[in-house]
Amino acid sequence: MTNQAENQGIILVPENLKFPILHYLSGNRAKSRLEEYTERIKKYGEKAQKTLDVFSFNDNELCGSNAFANVLLASEDIALPSELEHAVRLNPNYFRNTYEDIALILRTAGDSYNDNDYVTKHLAEQLKKRKVKLPARILLRGLSLKEDNNSAYGLVFKLEENTEILHVQRRSR
Repeated sequence: MTNQAENQGIILVPENLKFPILHYLSGNRAKSRLEEYTERIKKYGEKAQKTLDVFSFNDNELCGSNAFANVLLASEDIALPSELEHAVRLNPNYFRNTYEDIALILRTAGDSYNDNDYVTKHLAEQLKKRKVKLPARILLRGLSLKEDNNSAYGLVFKLEENTEILHVQRRSR
């Protein structure tokens, strides 16, 4: 009887445990999100609309991107680096032949590419107020956009309270 009692038990599984699912925006979900997105960009001025109007729907998948558009389309849905790393360990081929924008890296408080310089300075100033040293990794998840006609793109990024920012060490060469 002792052996039987020792082998019986209840496996305790945490309640209300949710596992994230990483997936491409595709099918009806992508089509619906693109329609909503297309309506949302209409509230922006012409310069910002040109920057944001980069998505298309081809072969049942959402195609195209830039960091501004990704923030407006799906800021809260963008995968975290740890989630992408875990997904690649589980299925190394899942992201094959794709490019995933999940963060900005700000190395300096300015940019030699003139179109990016204003946006970079705007972000650097926000980081300075938070006492974050450069270089820094800024996840797209949690960022928001602000219309700004001084920007070549008609937009700048706005750090929100939940924006994940990480000071990264410079690599020695």
